[in-house]
Amino acid sequence: MTQDEKELKKRNNRRDAKLCRENKEYMTKIICYLRDEDVPDMQVEDIRQDITDMLLDAQERGEKAETVLGEDYRTFCGEILESLKDREAKDQDRKKFGIFLMWFPFVGMFCSGAAAGMKILQHTPWSPAEFLYTLLYFAVWMFISAAVYVTAGKKFYMKKSYFEGKRKTIAVLLALFFAAAEAVFWLTGI
Repeated sequence: MTQDEKELKKRNNRRDAKLCRENKEYMTKIICYLRDEDVPDMQVEDIRQDITDMLLDAQERGEKAETVLGEDYRTFCGEILESLKDREAKDQDRKKFGIFLMWFPFVGMFCSGAAAGMKILQHTPWSPAEFLYTLLYFAVWMFISAAVYVTAGKKFYMKKSYFEGKRKTIAVLLALFFAAAEAVFWLTGI
């Protein structure tokens, strides 16, 4: 559980204490139902926060949960699950595109290194202009990658969490491999 999840759960627990007994019972049924349906904990806590807001407002007006959310909590939960499925499909597409964008620097390194490699395979020395061209190509690609990451990072879920554990090791090793290959191409091409 992340720190954000812990904070949200604590905040929800404090706010739930303000609910009357009947509304707490209704809320507990909803939360149990969602957890039984394998909704991720963070989403459950977000939903819990929204429902708590609705129930606290209803309580101030003297209304019960059944009046605001419906007599059958299962029907209400079914509607929540349907909306989550729609949102989840869109989120998955965005995550996939975000991962694609995160690989931009590696593609730039590969293309720049390929240009250098072609010169080596042709056994032709590099001119300073060609060397600067590949270096400039690499720098421009890195700049574009950084700009995309900064401007689209949140929209496409480009998070540090993609590079945790084994993924982090693989990403670091790939980056080092490509950087070393670049250096070899540049040094042998001059």
